[in-house]
Amino acid sequence: WPDWPDAVVERVAREAVMVGMSADQVREAWGRPTRLRRTAGGRQLCYGQFCGKSVTLVNGVTIQVNE
Repeated sequence: WPDWPDAVVERVAREAVMVGMSADQVREAWGRPTRLRRTAGGRQLCYGQFCGKSVTLVNGVTIQVNE
């Protein structure tokens, strides 16, 4: 995590995600997604049954977090 901003490192340490994170940073915070969905502009990483938590990525950057 040496090149990550402090705010991102803090979130990852708390197992939290935020808009602006990369896919690698999200995976470090929440682990491997249970499902991947393609969207019109990017992809959605789903966590848990029925995609209870999810992150939407465009060009590899988080644009939306649903918890």
